[in-house]
Amino acid sequence: MSIKAGRRSAHAIISGVVILAMYIGVQSCEYREPKPVPSVPQELRPLPLLSSHLTLKEAKLAVFFQKQKSPVPVEMAKAVAKRKRPRLLAAVAAEESNANPAAVGKAGEVTAWQIIEREWGYAGKTTEEHAKKAEEILEHLLTESHGNIRKALESYNGGTNPGLKSKRYAQRVINQIGKVKI
Repeated sequence: MSIKAGRRSAHAIISGVVILAMYIGVQSCEYREPKPVPSVPQELRPLPLLSSHLTLKEAKLAVFFQKQKSPVPVEMAKAVAKRKRPRLLAAVAAEESNANPAAVGKAGEVTAWQIIEREWGYAGKTTEEHAKKAEEILEHLLTESHGNIRKALESYNGGTNPGLKSKRYAQRVINQIGKVKI
């Protein structure tokens, strides 16, 4: 397109806008500065890559993990969303390690779910494998406790002889489950 043709099409657009403004009764057009947008708290800022790459369930989980200060909220969300009990897995990961898949505990626990591999076996390499292993452990403990989630969580934290510390842990995880909105 030549410069003359570009000017003509721009002139035609401006003329059309003026005619439309006259038709709908606009007396004058004036430029107004946009109103300043209030500061958005960090936890409500959009996640990177939060678009069509995530399902609604994954997006809500990613927001939860972001609030927990997870270094990889989208990765955690994708791994947990595929599991049978995503809210339970998300809450346990948040309580155990702030949902950090690279976390290593003092006693050698690994992954966001702080899995003791010498007890439960290899946790895997990826966050998705970690989530699967944590789910297997929790399902086993739920079966042993006849579906009692509190007892299963106490065993997850304290082994075969959970004490007061494990009871408090179970309550904190149950409270976290309530915060996972999917």
